[in-house]
Amino acid sequence: MTCTSTNLSVVAEGMSVATDDATRPKSIDRLASVASRAAIELDDIVQGRNIEPIAIRRLIDILKSEFVPEEGGHPLRRRWGKSSALLVMRRAIDDSNPGSPVAYRDDVLQKTTEILDSLTRVVQEPKVARESSPSEITKLQALCIALSKRVSAAAMTHEDEPPSKR
Repeated sequence: MTCTSTNLSVVAEGMSVATDDATRPKSIDRLASVASRAAIELDDIVQGRNIEPIAIRRLIDILKSEFVPEEGGHPLRRRWGKSSALLVMRRAIDDSNPGSPVAYRDDVLQKTTEILDSLTRVVQEPKVARESSPSEITKLQALCIALSKRVSAAAMTHEDEPPSKR
């Protein structure tokens, strides 16, 4: 079976959710690289380097646009797809914190809100965050790496899937 360039699959541990390039926001296309760069910036903060946390700010903006509802709106309101965004974020959270898996939609939304709050604190006061809670920054860094990997995996085309998944 041939796959067109507009048809993508979100693939995670045997689960597949179809998405469409035409309806997926551009922010999702950049998410893997932004999350990866945010992990590097978080490492720079832990190392005591003075940096401008551009990627961390972009990551906050992308996650807010996907998961934080506007007044009267619904979480996961973007065209990327409720199932796709939830699945990718859930897997990234689980990958970065294997002892505390999230199982339900509300858990993912709550954890994402906590992540956004933590990232915002780090951006606002990097020195304070580094001195008071370096382990929190390390956990955020692990999440950024996991998110980058999961988003990259989600962009796999149908042709890249193993034959058993076709």
